Amino acid sequence: KKMERFVLFLSFVLLTPQSVLTLKSSSTSFSSVTKNRRAALWFPIAAPLAAAAAVPTEKETNFVSNRQQTTQSEFISGLAGGAAQRLSKDIVLHPIDTVKTRLQRAGSRRLTRRIFADPFDGILAPLLIGVPAGALFFGVKDATAVLCKGFNEDLVEFTTVAVANGPYWFIRSPTELIKVRQQLDGTTINMTGITLAKDIIQKEGLSGLYVGAIESYAYALPTDLVKFYVYRKLKKSSLPLTSTKNLVAKKAILGSIASASAQLVTTPLDVVRTRAMEKRTPQSTTTTTGGDLSIPERTLAIIREEGVGALWSGISPRLLRALVSGGLQFGSYEFTKKAFGGPSTAAL
Repeated sequence: KKMERFVLFLSFVLLTPQSVLTLKSSSTSFSSVTKNRRAALWFPIAAPLAAAAAVPTEKETNFVSNRQQTTQSEFISGLAGGAAQRLSKDIVLHPIDTVKTRLQRAGSRRLTRRIFADPFDGILAPLLIGVPAGALFFGVKDATAVLCKGFNEDLVEFTTVAVANGPYWFIRSPTELIKVRQQLDGTTINMTGITLAKDIIQKEGLSGLYVGAIESYAYALPTDLVKFYVYRKLKKSSLPLTSTKNLVAKKAILGSIASASAQLVTTPLDVVRTRAMEKRTPQSTTTTTGGDLSIPERTLAIIREEGVGALWSGISPRLLRALVSGGLQFGSYEFTKKAFGGPSTAAL
């Protein structure tokens, strides 16, 4: 770049004054014309040099090519790792998630037999949509991390998580709503996901499928930021001090700690999210359910009607789920990503 600018500047300095001279009247002296001709001889020399300087070097071309290949590799391996971790989490953790969700509903903070009944209610929709959404999340996240490489790590992490959560929740929000409704409402247990979706659209319109979508994004963003930040710090401080044997298992343990830390901090946002997706019935006496309140308004309503403790409803199953979830997520993700030839967790 510096050589290119220098050559162009040199050409400008040498040629411009002479070009101005040629525009003068025909009374220009013989000596001036001679100078013009001599200076013009620089053009055949300077022009090729400037053109050569403007052409990317082989090193620059290889850098761009390698960056594109790395981005593609990260995206593909991220897709595979994201799908694997989402599938394992949905199958193993759905019963715990069902208990947690039922404890977070309005007026249901005590353990009863109904809390544990039909633990796999609503699992079909997350499997069909959640797995592709999880794959897309990590594919976008890892590819974005490559494009942002070289910047501040914390800034890159915030950017990748914020960008990846957008398409993730756009795809997953309708199925998350269906899952929560099936977990909470006993009348929808025998309804298929498609039937329930049609019922929601008929009664609430197409936008009804995205009730709680904003709350889900507002919950997921800080949760993922805390989780990935803690995981990255633990990995940097712990793994270099250990052997490479059973590395995936060690990362799974660190993932469990990171996930539990994140869930402990963001439980109130999850409660608010659940209440937003909970269907308000005509017999309901609470104002905390339904999708017509903002996040601050719903939070204050929960505190006003049920006390601050209600914001931590379901914390026990959440922490249990987080410990298992973090291990499954990071363990299966790291293993699958490595199997598909991707560098280990570029963004984490």
